[in-house]
Amino acid sequence: MAHVGPAYAWLEMEMQKAWGEFWIEKLFYGVQDCTLKVMTMEVSNFSACVSELIRELKRFASP
Repeated sequence: MAHVGPAYAWLEMEMQKAWGEFWIEKLFYGVQDCTLKVMTMEVSNFSACVSELIRELKRFASP
């Protein structure tokens, strides 16, 4: 994108950082939820939540 222009390259970079902040926040809350489930013994351990966390991120992220 840098060949288009420095301003566009900067905008593209900032948009990528913003998108990363969205999925990191989603993952953070998913991990929090899983931790609560482990503490209340809804699931046996944190590893039991990993597949669901990955599925949620796949549903959330655009192709």
